[in-house]
Amino acid sequence: MSISSSIIMDTEESFYGRVQAATDLGPGIISDIVAMERDTQPISVESELNGVAAAAMVVDPRELLTIQCTSRGKPRPSISMAISDRKNASHVEVDVWNRLQATSSAGVVTAMHNFSVLTSKYVHCRAKNSAGSNYSTIELKVDS
Repeated sequence: MSISSSIIMDTEESFYGRVQAATDLGPGIISDIVAMERDTQPISVESELNGVAAAAMVVDPRELLTIQCTSRGKPRPSISMAISDRKNASHVEVDVWNRLQATSSAGVVTAMHNFSVLTSKYVHCRAKNSAGSNYSTIELKVDS
């Protein structure tokens, strides 16, 4: 037997509920705690450097740069960024990622971070929630 139900709540958080078996004769003695996952949406993430969306940018050494990471997803994703020599964001070491303070409006999560580099690097934005993660990368080529 399979049962499907919908629970309408204002929160995007997952929660636990107790489910109890029942028959025509009444409730049974079997019950279990079940994780209730909220509806999920694929995570999208985009990044802009100094207000420009690009796959690569030429920058000056020590130039003050601002990265803006924007994401959508359900449940609400957290946003982290990393500066690395590695092009593939999924190969960046775990301890390199910095979780950013983000704001959320109309389902869009946004975070910004100021930084500078001395040598050519890759800057990665990562959006992550219980449904998965996604990345956006900008290559920074330092003009020497």
